[in-house]
Amino acid sequence: MIPHLTILTVAQLCGIFVLAGFVQGFAGFAYGLISLPLLSLLFPPLFAVGVVSVSGIVIIGYNALLHRRYLRLRPILPLVLVAAVFVPIGAFFVVEIPVSIVSVGIGGLVIALAALDLFSAERQPAVFRYRWMAVLLSGIAGLLGGAFSTPGPAVIAYLYGREPSRIVAKAEIQLFFFLLGFFTIVAQSLRGTIDRGNALLAALFVPLVVLSVTAGARLSFVVPPSRYRATTSAMLMLFGAVILIRSLLALLGVRL
Repeated sequence: MIPHLTILTVAQLCGIFVLAGFVQGFAGFAYGLISLPLLSLLFPPLFAVGVVSVSGIVIIGYNALLHRRYLRLRPILPLVLVAAVFVPIGAFFVVEIPVSIVSVGIGGLVIALAALDLFSAERQPAVFRYRWMAVLLSGIAGLLGGAFSTPGPAVIAYLYGREPSRIVAKAEIQLFFFLLGFFTIVAQSLRGTIDRGNALLAALFVPLVVLSVTAGARLSFVVPPSRYRATTSAMLMLFGAVILIRSLLALLGVRL
């Protein structure tokens, strides 16, 4: 069942979904990173995970549709298959690990990869061309997607660094998230994380999120490519820092 929603709660949900959807549309990431901690302030954490998973696969699929002219299945499919293997492990085992412990390492990794992409003299830094890096980060994405509905941070940094065109990279990220999302939905449904209540709540706000994603995506299409690349790399560093700081504070027992 959907929890009782007051007018204030509805207003808060609208704000959360508009912000998360706009950033997802513009940068191609951060929907779960923004929405999950904020929704967890309003609902039990596992209920919030289900809301993010159900709404996320819909709006990311829609965002992929907006970027359909840039989509390429061949380079993304192997990454999805690797990640899919690790989704059940995340859903049934990693979910029991405190998210703050996992996130400290992820936050540091994202900052390092984003900084390398932003400040490297090379258009495509060498580290992003190694196959083992693709396998490692795809596996991490599967673990985090299955456990916390946030598969993005590590694999986003990899795809952004590997692909010279940032818009193409964003399109590939949407396709990766969308395909991986089906495995995540199945694993979380079997575990009981997704139920009728959080699925219905997600469905109620999907139209609003679609509008905000559209606005963000349209803005990204008109920003000059060099400025867009620098902006999204800086945003990725910022989100990595947010993950790292929030996780360290949680480990220290500090609540914001």
